[in-house]
Amino acid sequence: MSADQLHDLGARSDLSAREWRGRIRRALPRALPAAGPELMICLDIDGTLLGHDQAVSAAVREALAAHRAAGTRLVLASGRGPRGIRAAAELLGHTQCWAVCSNGALTARLTGERGEGETGFTVLTEHLYDASAALEKLRQAVPDAFFATETGEGGMKANRPWPFEEFADAINVVPFEELSADPVSRVVMVARGMEVSEFSRRIQAIGLETVSYAIGWESWLDLTPPGINKATGCDTLREQLGISRHATVAIGDGMNDLEILDWAEFSVAMGQASPVVRGAADFVTAPVGEDGAALVLQALLER
Repeated sequence: MSADQLHDLGARSDLSAREWRGRIRRALPRALPAAGPELMICLDIDGTLLGHDQAVSAAVREALAAHRAAGTRLVLASGRGPRGIRAAAELLGHTQCWAVCSNGALTARLTGERGEGETGFTVLTEHLYDASAALEKLRQAVPDAFFATETGEGGMKANRPWPFEEFADAINVVPFEELSADPVSRVVMVARGMEVSEFSRRIQAIGLETVSYAIGWESWLDLTPPGINKATGCDTLREQLGISRHATVAIGDGMNDLEILDWAEFSVAMGQASPVVRGAADFVTAPVGEDGAALVLQALLER
């Protein structure tokens, strides 16, 4: 099957689950290990494992549990900070695993159920940077936006209350000037109500050469330290776990997944992803609403 045919599959809604799994199995590299301790699967969360309404299917939960039982090295890789990933892990029923947080700026080990005074995660590595100059440029570009900064241990500080019902966590509201008083691992900027095209135009116009950034599914911007992305975070964990570079799988749907899709031995884009993201992957699975990630996880179990 040609690359174009593989990419077209993401738009198909007439395939049965069995047909999907068969096509995925045939697309897998022969050298890729079977499910187990030698295999590392890096999974985006929002739009991949969870719908944007935070819904999680039984198929996703069951596939994750089966890989966990097999010993597969599962990594949750997200733009979310560690607390946000921890909240998602609870929804997924998958609270003991590795995590690449803040688009690669931080790696962590999720440690099971949270107790009183415990975060439920242990920070393994964290890249911090001075975000003051970038924040000031961003405020000039979109003065009324929501701004927040985050570190693994310190949590999130913001200039106003969180603008969404989902992804909410404890946030300390502070004056804008205090957001970058100390080095941070992530900056979040949200301009609700602004068209993504206009938001992107304003961000590109100011030039952010000293940081890495990704614009998300709406007018949402994540900034991380220079040269840091999900792929660098996943590769850090891969080396720590002693996994071969050729034993890696990545599944994602966003522009912040491009590097990880290029990095993995076998990369999968979700069916609802943009043409740019679908074109960067080795295979396009069904959309998140049709359990596209679960189909890939199941196919890997069936090898």
